[in-house]
Amino acid sequence: MFPAPTFIPTKELLEAWRGATLDGGTGSAAYWQSIIPIEAVAANCPLGFKLRWEAEYFHFVLGFEEAVKKAHEEYGVMYWTEKIYPTAFIANRPIKTLADLKGLKIRSSGKIADALEIAGASPTYIAGAELYTSLATGVVDAAHWGAAQGATSMKLYEPCKYYHEPNLAYAGTDAIMVSKISWDALPEDLKKLVDLAFKERGWKRSCEYIMGEMDAIVAMKTKYGVTVVQMDEELQKALATAAMQVWDEAAAMTPENAHWIGVMKDFLRKLGYID
Repeated sequence: MFPAPTFIPTKELLEAWRGATLDGGTGSAAYWQSIIPIEAVAANCPLGFKLRWEAEYFHFVLGFEEAVKKAHEEYGVMYWTEKIYPTAFIANRPIKTLADLKGLKIRSSGKIADALEIAGASPTYIAGAELYTSLATGVVDAAHWGAAQGATSMKLYEPCKYYHEPNLAYAGTDAIMVSKISWDALPEDLKKLVDLAFKERGWKRSCEYIMGEMDAIVAMKTKYGVTVVQMDEELQKALATAAMQVWDEAAAMTPENAHWIGVMKDFLRKLGYID
């Protein structure tokens, strides 16, 4: 096991797996949407699912996971969702209203960044190694690095004392990816074992991650003086409206994306989240 970016930059991993320069590893579906467009659906269609089981149902019952696997396999990479997890932001001041969000300098990425910009924030991408310093020096005023556990792991509670709910996303953004060349070299019995192991890991990791989120929020509040802020109804509505524009942009990329965005919307209607 080697941490990123030991061998090559993170955004070059897909090609390294495709050519078997590396056998496999973990990555984010957010990085390669222009190459494998269905990743735009997998990687944080923001403000859709509110609970873990909803995203799991979309992936593993409604069939989205198999569609993502097929798209990656056709490109030469095997794919397993590594976990379903939330994304939320922390800031150096409370962001309760739409007016508070306007012009907010926030470290963000992917489709979440697009939705935040449409709603009036000023998102910018900052690498993880530079994030704490950027918050401490005022380069940005807010950031999301996962949710509560991510913020805690990076000690973002030191420059930022306001953690915000509800989540910006609940999705299967992280994935385990393996070179198809390396995969095809395995005997069939080992393929079955590895496939089952990765699937079981994804379920267990998703479960334990939610408990970790609860523990991290408690720790931020009790040990580090962080206040949990609830965004008001107007702000939530503005973000949801912006998110639906982002969903439609993802749908416009390919007919397959349009199909899965349609499936997601139908499911969200059944849940009563959208009209």
